[in-house]
Amino acid sequence: MIGVEFSAVLARARAGDDEAFAVIYRDLAPAIRGFARGRGAKDPDDVVSETMVSTVSSLDRFTGDESAFRAWIFTIAFRRVSDEFRRAGRRVTTESLDVVHEPRGGPSAEDLALDGLAGSPVGAALAQLSQAQRDVLLLRVVADLSVRDVSRILGKRESAVKMIQQRGLVRLQEILATEVSSRVSVNDGDSR
Repeated sequence: MIGVEFSAVLARARAGDDEAFAVIYRDLAPAIRGFARGRGAKDPDDVVSETMVSTVSSLDRFTGDESAFRAWIFTIAFRRVSDEFRRAGRRVTTESLDVVHEPRGGPSAEDLALDGLAGSPVGAALAQLSQAQRDVLLLRVVADLSVRDVSRILGKRESAVKMIQQRGLVRLQEILATEVSSRVSVNDGDSR
């Protein structure tokens, strides 16, 4: 989080200061990207871009502190991912058989770090949760939002968010425990 400087940074960003907006971007982009990846967005970087473009165009309408700003940004990000899913559901993707895909260069260090969650047991476990559980946990943990903020974003009562979070954490723990015990069993079998 930006901290005590937030009000000044926000005021400068509203005035069109590119450096101030860069501070906001650097603070929020990794969390937005992680949230988008966790929700299964096809192109998390596109979600970050669309979220930031929407932020710039409506920055003058925002009121509140840094916590409210994060909630506002993740509301936009949540809607962008939802929009992506709706668009994907309406279109048929086709690909020319003549196209040869060139492998791109190795991933950047940032991509490797951000993909760490997706390729980890936690990322695989998140994929096994219900969409509601995944959304709540991503918004609470990755976006670091309050229960109140998450309830507003998802349009659910705070008590429902707490219940979904609790059930999601229990389910996540069960999945990870099963994963760990199966890895131990496989490793025990390999040592013989």
